[in-house]
Parts: sequence; C-alpha cells; structure tokens
Amino acid sequence: MKKIEALSVIKFLHLKGNNACQIHDEMKAGYGDESPSYDMVVRWKRNFQSGHMSLTDEPQVGRPSIKDDLAIVKKVEAIILDNRRSTMERLMAETGLSYGIGWRIIHEELHMNKGTTLNSDYYCNLLEKLCDGLKQKCCCMISKGVRLLADNAPVHMNPAFVVTAHRLGYELLQHPSYSCDIAPSDFFLFPEMKKPLHGWHFYYREDVIFEVEQWFSSKAKDFYKEGLKQVKKRWQKCVTLQGNYMKN
Repeated sequence: MKKIEALSVIKFLHLKGNNACQIHDEMKAGYGDESPSYDMVVRWKRNFQSGHMSLTDEPQVGRPSIKDDLAIVKKVEAIILDNRRSTMERLMAETGLSYGIGWRIIHEELHMNKGTTLNSDYYCNLLEKLCDGLKQKCCCMISKGVRLLADNAPVHMNPAFVVTAHRLGYELLQHPSYSCDIAPSDFFLFPEMKKPLHGWHFYYREDVIFEVEQWFSSKAKDFYKEGLKQVKKRWQKCVTLQGNYMKN
C-alpha cells in the first residue's frame, strides 16, 4: 500500500470522527499486513487534528520532534517505571540522551510531572475557575444562585474552602456521611462516560483528552438535565434511610 493511499484513508476516517484506535483497526481489517502501523496513524491523525490537512510531510521547524522516536520514549518510560527514584544521570547513562532531551521526554511526552497536592488551596483555586467559567458561559446562573454539592472529604470541610465558596455566592449542600454516590458525577456522569470508552487502550494523553472532550460535546442538554434530576430521588432515599449507607 503506497503511503499517499494510506494517508488518504487515514484522513478520510479522521474526518468521519474515528479515533486513532478505530482507524488502525479498520485499516488492519481492510488492508491486512499492508496497513500502516498504529504509530503512523497516531502521528498523522494528530497532524490532521492540528489543522494540517496536507498529505505530504512538512519540513521540521524549530527544535526536532521526539514524538516519532517511540522506541526511545518507551525505553525512558520503562527505566522510570522500573525505579521511580531514577535520576537524570542514570537515564543519560543508559540511553545516551542529553539532559535536555531526557527532560523533554519525561515532562512533554510522558507527562511525568511531580504530582499536584489536592489540598484546600487547590480546591479554592478550582472554585475560582468555576466561577469564571460560569460568568463566561452561564452568567444567568450566577444571578439565580449556584448550589454546590461536594462530598464530605476533609478538604471540602476545610474552613478556607467553605469561606471561598460563600464569598463566590455558592450555596453548599450538605453531604451525608456514609453515602458515596450522591454527587451526579459519581452515580451518573462518569459511569456513562466509561461505557463507550470501555476496552480502549490509549498510548497518548492527548488522545484521551480528545475522546473525552468529544464525548462531552456530543451530549445534548437533556442528557445532563436527566442526571441532575436523579439527585432529588437519591436525596429522598437518603432521608428515608436516615443518612445510613447508600449505594447504587
């Protein structure tokens, strides 16, 4: 199969809305051993997603790309997973990479940054971002009042979190101590989102983000309204059980 033919098919299936896994599987089923590799499909789908619809390789501009050299990226990942305390010196010795290239692979390709501490400062900042987002997209909700249903994790009971919520005009709803599935994201949104993604394997963080955003944008307003309506029923069940443990 000629390269230009493969790229034409990848572009066609991309425009149909298929993800990289679906494109590769469909081409494998139709062209067998002549079909392009998964890595090639991913690289060109990314190219098309970024708006570059040409079927010819464009000249490299700026610093060289690491994304095409999957072997070295996977080798770095294997070294780190083998020993989380691996140093840059060890990586440089075992791979022959320079410090700069090693750093780029860890942070830009593998996204292995130091974890973000989910403390009260993090959630207070999250509330601020939520407020800004509501002002931009749903300004009418601000005037009507916003009710915030968070679980009873210690960070959500922190005085700084409560003060920030009240300052922004949010009404904090009480969450029963032993009922873990009261929040719509837990009993409705996330379980529904998992269904179409079940069984998929993603090699790149960007692919996961793209598919999740596509799923969110594909849902009509009634879908989200249905999830919120179920909150009332669950609250009533919780009252009936007098706050005892409740699950699906």
